[in-house]
Amino acid sequence: MQRRAYLQAITGTIGIGTFISTGKALETNERNDYESLEDTRSEDTLPVPLNQKDRKRITSFLETHVADGTFPGAAVAVVGEEGPLYRKAVGKAQTVPVMRDLTEDTVFDLASVTKTVATATSIVQLIDRGEINLSDSLCDFYDGVPTEEYDKCDITIGHLLTHTSGYASWLPLWEEVDNPDEAIDHILRDTPLESEPGTQVVYSGLGYILLGDIVRRVTGTPLDKYATKNIFEPLGMETTAFNPLDTLSDDHNYAATERSAYYDEVVVGKVHDENAAFLGGVSGNAGLFSTIDDLSRFATALLNGGKTNETRILSRLAVKMMAINWTASLEGDRGLGWDLTEIFGHSDHGVPFDKRTFGHNGFTGTSIWFAPRLNIAVVTLTNRVHPSRENYGIFDFRPEFHNLIASLVSS
Repeated sequence: MQRRAYLQAITGTIGIGTFISTGKALETNERNDYESLEDTRSEDTLPVPLNQKDRKRITSFLETHVADGTFPGAAVAVVGEEGPLYRKAVGKAQTVPVMRDLTEDTVFDLASVTKTVATATSIVQLIDRGEINLSDSLCDFYDGVPTEEYDKCDITIGHLLTHTSGYASWLPLWEEVDNPDEAIDHILRDTPLESEPGTQVVYSGLGYILLGDIVRRVTGTPLDKYATKNIFEPLGMETTAFNPLDTLSDDHNYAATERSAYYDEVVVGKVHDENAAFLGGVSGNAGLFSTIDDLSRFATALLNGGKTNETRILSRLAVKMMAINWTASLEGDRGLGWDLTEIFGHSDHGVPFDKRTFGHNGFTGTSIWFAPRLNIAVVTLTNRVHPSRENYGIFDFRPEFHNLIASLVSS
């Protein structure tokens, strides 16, 4: 495995806006001047505690969407650098076949928010520690990677993080291979690329499945155990885990997801994503469960440049590196793990949010978004796929909700 120095990686990669391994220029823009999250805020946008009127307005907004059927329930938190400014739970954790209330400690299936909170953070932490580099390629971790048509040895860690690897967005692995042990080999050797690495942004869960496996290969520890030891436990995220029915205590209240054909039942406490389920519940693309309080701790750490109190999970430079635009010359702005603009054609950060907004959504109705100039993060956990995924009101809800929060905080 190539062991280039981290300083060389950041000066040779971020500084000139290129991926070393391919030489393809990634144009920088106004996001790429490396201001810290603290540097971006101004005195008149520092968050202040929301007053009772503002809190009632937010709660009313949430309750209206529950009544309108946008989702059965939601737990949300508005987070500043010192912790939550607002936290609330409304609605139901489950409506079919039983009725259960949703509370502030309800545990949610984060779906693709796993990609940022667990996988990308783990990978960037390993870069931070000098274990790997953005420019390391698949061939630094795997033997026998095919090189026909599009050379998969050209795929770097950076490409996987920014969804520019050339892999398709999705593949039903449980139908493609007979057992989970064959999945990585199938992605590496039997799944063709759809484009040359570094030339298109295509949101790909396959790339993040590979990243999760790379964590295991580099550290000798599975992704779930690595993230728990190096991210969740240091931040006090005691109710964040993969396979929570096996790893957490039995007395938690889980938000239900859909009546699943994969499980042939309403899913409660088990991962909703079929690929992650097939892979045993631990995958780089999905599978993490958490609460608004735990994700608030994670958000607070990032707002403080990678640390909470005396606990640091990332360097300040690493946090900045994750939030700059690595794909400015392509269609679709991406950081290292983070979405910087839109996803699925809907603006998720809302008009009042600043240009440096970054975040990520999960299919189950979850999201975490940061507005550095306002010095806040918004954690939104819903069960919008319960009892069916055929409910798309969340796409209109998110920008409206973020607009409301931004207007209240900035005022």
